[in-house]
Amino acid sequence: RRVLFRSGNSQDDVGHVYRNSNEQVLFVDLVPTEYYARNPNLLRTRGSYESLQGENGENNTVWPARPTTGVNRGYQTGVLREDGSLARFTAVNSPTVYRGDRLPAELRGNVFVAEPAGNTVSRLILSDDGSKIVARKAYEKGEFFVSTDERFRPVYISSAPDGTLYVVDIYHGIIQHKGFITEYLRDQILSRNLDKDLHHGRIWRIVHDSTVRGPRPALSKATLPQLVATLSHPNGWWRDTAQRLLVERGAKPVVAQLTQLAASAPAPRTKLHALWTMDGDDLTTPAIVLRALGDPSRDVRVSAIRLAERFMADNRDVQAAVAKLVDDADWNVQQQLAASIAALPDGTRETTITALLAKRGDNPVVVDAALSGIRGRESALLTELLKGTTQTAPREQAITMVAATVVRASQDTPVQTLLAWVADSSHPTWARSAVLRGAEVALTGAAAPGTAGGRRGGANAAAADAPCPTCPGRSEEHTSELQSR
Repeated sequence: RRVLFRSGNSQDDVGHVYRNSNEQVLFVDLVPTEYYARNPNLLRTRGSYESLQGENGENNTVWPARPTTGVNRGYQTGVLREDGSLARFTAVNSPTVYRGDRLPAELRGNVFVAEPAGNTVSRLILSDDGSKIVARKAYEKGEFFVSTDERFRPVYISSAPDGTLYVVDIYHGIIQHKGFITEYLRDQILSRNLDKDLHHGRIWRIVHDSTVRGPRPALSKATLPQLVATLSHPNGWWRDTAQRLLVERGAKPVVAQLTQLAASAPAPRTKLHALWTMDGDDLTTPAIVLRALGDPSRDVRVSAIRLAERFMADNRDVQAAVAKLVDDADWNVQQQLAASIAALPDGTRETTITALLAKRGDNPVVVDAALSGIRGRESALLTELLKGTTQTAPREQAITMVAATVVRASQDTPVQTLLAWVADSSHPTWARSAVLRGAEVALTGAAAPGTAGGRRGGANAAAADAPCPTCPGRSEEHTSELQSR
């Protein structure tokens, strides 16, 4: 029988979703992935599934406590170290953000991942470097939870109701489907009888010397006011469950308490629970959104932008408050704003996106999130961007990616208009070059602005930033040099 353990997902206190896959330890959605499904002409989807593997993939390194020769492809160079232990993740799964309250405070917000092939549970520490979320391994050549027992197979991790961590261990010698067992692995299994000693799976409860059991949850019997109070609980499981029950039962009788909590709760995460609870029961009002859009917490502002989408089409106060966030300096606010602007009405939408890209067009997440919401209106946006006569890196890079999306859409009239604009020598050379670079990105796979250091490595920075070979203003000598390569 096939054992399923791959991947999984988790979210942090503010709603960022984390995922992984086999050999890649961790990714994060800085912008909810569903936004990118709006435009099939995108050339990339930066902001969705952003890599947290480290600049050189260093976070994919794993440190088992024993030789782990019983892994598929263990015979290949580099899979195992000289001591026989797994060198890098090969079956990593179940990324889990610890949101409990019964383990040391330094673990809160950390991500834990399971590696059944290496008999380990790893810990990664997340931080905000001022422009994105970054991750690092918690220990130098060590792991959070390891076993010398080859049958220890962690396949699921949970931030538990009691505030600790639960680890599901299927305790099984074989974890591969029979169709994937190589001759090498078959020999490993038979030599150590890994096909024997079954039916001993268990759940590990990870505690600390300081761990004290809290009260048993009984939220199914709680009143609506008690559930509202639970939105402030230090354990994320309790908060999430209270929010779910409020939405399921109907929170209208306690909307006044929720509104007060969203406005003045000491912890931003409590404000978020209150806001999303009201949204879940269709109790959100423009006044609630307007207050949240001006909240001191960037995390509250980010959620407020999403909640404002339902009012952006016809509420002028909300439109003005959202447009004002173009000047917000926070990176996550910028990115969510780019994704949500599409809900603004025609005219206001293009004006606001243009203003945002003129400032943040050198941020690939902002660009892709913005482009995701303007399917069919890319040409109008490009026209607005090209009205700017001053060459800046944000405007130039935004023009390139918008032009690339126009070309990718393969609609005759917009593409012909674009090429005619490039051919008109009265336009600034830098702008014509930026448009033509976009055509090359779409048609030839040339490196897009901001590609270097992207979620899967991308091209090198020099290639991404170098002028395109056929752009206006390029010297004949340089063009000949490129053609001779």
